[in-house]
Amino acid sequence: MRILHVTPHLGGGVGKAHAALSAVLPEIVQQTFVLLEAPRDRRYIDMIKAAGARVLIADNLAHVAVLARESDIVQFEFWNHPRMFECLARAELPAMRSVFWSHVSGIARPLIQPALMRKLPVSSSRPKRRSRRRRSPPCVARRTRKSQ
Repeated sequence: MRILHVTPHLGGGVGKAHAALSAVLPEIVQQTFVLLEAPRDRRYIDMIKAAGARVLIADNLAHVAVLARESDIVQFEFWNHPRMFECLARAELPAMRSVFWSHVSGIARPLIQPALMRKLPVSSSRPKRRSRRRRSPPCVARRTRKSQ
């Protein structure tokens, strides 16, 4: 099984998590990590490579799309990073099996770029809203103003 991990970088928590996971995956799993920016910290990259995974730096967004086409599963390592938003909004990604692993800690509010929201398809029909009025079961008598 060929898994492509699309990630801005492999520093910090995301790198630490994947270094631990890569060390215990069965050989049938072939991992490729494509970084959306040049790495500053190579500590976890070296551990991931030692476990048998391939780590690449994306030449451009078209490179990410080519790698996605060649993979069985594409996993996006998501947190509020501008390179990830750019990749999701601008890359011409193929139809694919995709997974989003959210690395959002919840410490700060997410910043969703307006350009990304404009890319989302808009439905012309809205689902019907159900009445929110709660009804009492037939066996329960309700008080009215007259009976109070």
